Amino acid sequence: MSKPETLLMSYIVCDLLSKSDQTVAHEAWVKIIEDMHEDFKKQEL
Repeated sequence: MSKPETLLMSYIVCDLLSKSDQTVAHEAWVKIIEDMHEDFKKQEL
């Protein structure tokens, strides 16, 4: 699965989770975004 699909899936799953689970999922989602940003910066160099 590509990263955009993973993001979409995590977003959909967040809709179904309780608030405490959403916090954990959000932290994982932020980590994915940071990783993608790092990859993007490396590609620019």
